[in-house]
Amino acid sequence: MELVGSTLTATYAHPRPTPTNFLPAISTMASSYKNRFPHYSLTHSLSLPWRPSTYYKVAAITPTLAPFSKSSQGLTQSKMLPFVSNRTALFTRYTPDDWYRSNLTNYKESETSRHSAERLRVDTSRMIQDKDQQTRKTQTDTTKNLGERVNDIAFWKSELNHEIDEMIGETNALTDMKKRLERALAETEGPLQVAQECLLHREKRMGIDLVHDDVEKQLLTEVDVIKSCQERMKRHLDKAIAQLASDRAAQHELEKDLSDKQTAHRIDDKCHHLRNTSDGISYYRGVERVDATISVPESWAKFTDDNILRSQSERAASSKLRDDIENLLVVTANEMWNQFNRGNVAFTNRISETADAKNKIQTHLAKTLQEIFQTEMTIAAIRKAIRDKGPPLKVAHTRLDERTRRPNVELCRDSPQLRLVNEVHEIDDTIQSLQQRLRDAEDTLQMLVHTKSNLEHDLAVKANSLFIDQEKCMGMHLSKTSAKMLLLLLGIIVLHVAVLVLLFVSTIVSQWLIVNGRTADLWQNCSTLGVQSSFQCVTSSTNEWLQSVQAMMILSIIFSVLSLFLFFCQLFTLTKGGRFYITGIFQILAGLCVMSGAAIFTVRHTDWQPDTSDTSFGFAYILAWVAFPLAVISGVIYVILRKRE
Repeated sequence: MELVGSTLTATYAHPRPTPTNFLPAISTMASSYKNRFPHYSLTHSLSLPWRPSTYYKVAAITPTLAPFSKSSQGLTQSKMLPFVSNRTALFTRYTPDDWYRSNLTNYKESETSRHSAERLRVDTSRMIQDKDQQTRKTQTDTTKNLGERVNDIAFWKSELNHEIDEMIGETNALTDMKKRLERALAETEGPLQVAQECLLHREKRMGIDLVHDDVEKQLLTEVDVIKSCQERMKRHLDKAIAQLASDRAAQHELEKDLSDKQTAHRIDDKCHHLRNTSDGISYYRGVERVDATISVPESWAKFTDDNILRSQSERAASSKLRDDIENLLVVTANEMWNQFNRGNVAFTNRISETADAKNKIQTHLAKTLQEIFQTEMTIAAIRKAIRDKGPPLKVAHTRLDERTRRPNVELCRDSPQLRLVNEVHEIDDTIQSLQQRLRDAEDTLQMLVHTKSNLEHDLAVKANSLFIDQEKCMGMHLSKTSAKMLLLLLGIIVLHVAVLVLLFVSTIVSQWLIVNGRTADLWQNCSTLGVQSSFQCVTSSTNEWLQSVQAMMILSIIFSVLSLFLFFCQLFTLTKGGRFYITGIFQILAGLCVMSGAAIFTVRHTDWQPDTSDTSFGFAYILAWVAFPLAVISGVIYVILRKRE
């Protein structure tokens, strides 16, 4: 027998009898029976459990004698000589010693086989135990590794989920900021169109008023500022679109990685919970030789870590871009608003200058008209004076003509003659002087008329310029912003005043509860008595809950009045862009107070007035409930509202 291998993996071969051609010599000596071995009975029964009858059967072999010689092998039965049964003729083939040695050899071989089998059983049992322990340990280690792998996948899944949530939030925030930027960009078209229309309208000015004044400079600057702001907004809008694409790409990679992680987690978790008694386990021959892996733990973790780092980088870039867009919106709004205000100031100054010039022209025109009237009156007086000099001149001429008819020496150059001649000369000189003065007056009148015409033309030019600047340009320039803000402020104030009126009416009027013709409010019960229809009121109950309702209604009025007062104060003191938080908080408190009072009255009014079929709530109670949502809505509007210049 040969022992092959180690103790745990030994392979035992059954002993094979060595074939031999040796045959013991035949002897008939008595010494052949000496020292024979005693007969040893079998120590194990054939029916023992370790030798089941299934595998072991007693072979029934009928021995046959071979022919004695090779020459007899070819003889048939008919040719063979008859066997003579004679004990004396028999010869002994083996000696007893040979027989005993053969038995002893068989015994030793049996013992050796049994010892080998026993060693094989012991080693096999130990090997089975060791291999079973090794298999269980290996399976435990594999299960532990799978559990660690599942934990690793779960960790990266949580990291991916967290990063995806952060990325979704950042993407939504950037999308909202992009929409704000688009709205701001669209809102710049209105002021740009207004500025361009103002420049176009101002081209319709006439004459000397068609000047390159400060208003035109400010309008041109406003157009340049708005276009510059639009260019910056468009650049940031393009950046936002590109950043959104990058964010969505990073989010897609994260979601794809998360989907793979979920699939791997489901598979590894299933493998982690597989046991020897689990359903669905089977043999897959050759599966251990298939290597479909494409990564190692380091590259696997690095892949997800790179995706997360890329997402974090994109989120940081997106957050920075949002801050840049927010700053851009503030800066561009301030630039356009400041330029808008400078344009309004220039318009106001120019309108004031034009109106002042127009007023002065009107004053000068009035004075010119007055002077023209006076000059015309002077011309009329001069003409009348010239006409008035005609009769005296005629008298003087007639006298001189008559005196020429004196006879002879009577034609004396006496004093009357000299005086008449001087009188005619004086009247002629006077007429000449008056005619010269008339010509001067007429020239002055023409000059005044020309001045009047110039003043009237200049007045028309100034009126046209004033109409363009004040009615067309200034109206359009302010209508895009001031009108909306004024309308919004007017609506808020009207809503606030309506809430105050509702609170006052619901608190004062005796119409909270109507019972059998009697009306009750928070302060007194009133009823109609007798046929005279006399109206009698008594003091209401002094229950604590009713006093709390009274306190709530009074507090609501106080808070609402304070809110309106604070709104007007903040309207003039709050910085640009600030919110009316204090005003809104007080108005919301007013709404909560009136709601609390009305709710307490609804629940506890039966303690004061029994609830019967004739009991109903009055309109003051309904007005209190109506005031509650209106007060809350107005308070929320105050909180959301931002102050503009």
